[in-house]
Amino acid sequence: TLIVNFTLAPILSLSNQFCQLNNIPNEAEMEVKMVDEQPTELIKVIIDPYDEQDYEILESNQLLVQNSFLNQIRIVQRSTAIVVFCQNLPIRLRIGK
Repeated sequence: TLIVNFTLAPILSLSNQFCQLNNIPNEAEMEVKMVDEQPTELIKVIIDPYDEQDYEILESNQLLVQNSFLNQIRIVQRSTAIVVFCQNLPIRLRIGK
């Protein structure tokens, strides 16, 4: 009889674009904690494009960016940068304060 003890740990994968935007170095070790508290449900999230290129994508594809954001993002934190993919094109956004 073989008895193996192991712990299941969730796998967290972050895109290169997200890491670069938030100054997370390659191979960084991160701690993930599960919390019991329920997140606040938001009615509105204010986002700003990260730079001029992202602004142009946002201006010409507002509905696509909005739908992509809603389909890809579940949790946001104030004053952070995120990456949303619109038809395989990354657009960098900042979450408003």
